[in-house]
Amino acid sequence: MTPGEFAEVALAYCIEMQGSEVAGYRTPRLAETLGDDPHDPHRAGMARDVVYDQLPSLASAITTAERYGLFLYRNPSHDHIEPSDWRKRGDSAHA
Repeated sequence: MTPGEFAEVALAYCIEMQGSEVAGYRTPRLAETLGDDPHDPHRAGMARDVVYDQLPSLASAITTAERYGLFLYRNPSHDHIEPSDWRKRGDSAHA
């Protein structure tokens, strides 16, 4: 998935789920300040953090994300989405 394709499906996901993007691309300086991994998808503009008008169930959010080719995991304050093929490691648990 290209950055343009990701931006398109991330927007479609947010529209469908009534979510707002609260974080996307991060500069190397901000990513370093936040302690992000050097391979964090935010650094490549390939991740979005989403909050919702009304929090959907985790199952609903995951099902919708997967339909768009996205991987989703839930943090206490937001859901994180990225292309499903971004993570090649074994730490890709959804919750």
